[in-house]
Amino acid sequence: FAPDGSMLASGSQDYTIRLWRIPEGAPVRSFTQPTEPVTQVRYSPDGNTLATITGDRLARLWDVFSGTYLHSLSSASSISFSPDSALLVTGRQVWGVADGSLISTLEAGQGGSLVTFSSNGNTLAATSGFDLQLFSITGAIPAVSWQGHSDFVSSLAFSPDGTRLASAAMDGSLKLWQVSDQSLLGSIEGHNAFLTSMALTRNGSQIATGFNNGIIQT
Repeated sequence: FAPDGSMLASGSQDYTIRLWRIPEGAPVRSFTQPTEPVTQVRYSPDGNTLATITGDRLARLWDVFSGTYLHSLSSASSISFSPDSALLVTGRQVWGVADGSLISTLEAGQGGSLVTFSSNGNTLAATSGFDLQLFSITGAIPAVSWQGHSDFVSSLAFSPDGTRLASAAMDGSLKLWQVSDQSLLGSIEGHNAFLTSMALTRNGSQIATGFNNGIIQT
């Protein structure tokens, strides 16, 4: 969804990205990717840029309003914008959105299939298999890694104040961590379906979870 909720972006196996007006569902614009299915689509927080990943693991940036192709970014396993829309992380690389320049490459063992920014943009949480990782864009704090689950981590989300991190895994477990010392604050186990997605409310008081059997819980 666009940040203001007015449009929805979709990616398809037919190599296209489409924008749809909400709530009518009317098509607004389409972008054509070169000969690869589109696997991920993300709006920037300011709503001006669209990031996509295709089957060849290339990330591409697009101008939302003109449909203009902007940049290609290599070796992308995930895409996450910083809160100010200035940076994009694609697995282990940090890029400048304005010019597509490589800002930094995270150290071996950092970055992975899921990456998400804290609300202030200073801290990144990432996954690597069963492990969770925290590290600083500026290098101001040491990187830390710990095994958070007994199966692959499927979703990550910071609390709005950045002090807590929620993680969900394919074994159906949901855990809440203190960012400062990685201590476990709470855990929900025993779901009999894969937990595939998760989101926190704006005040951080509730978590919504989605499962591969089509059930959503809060």
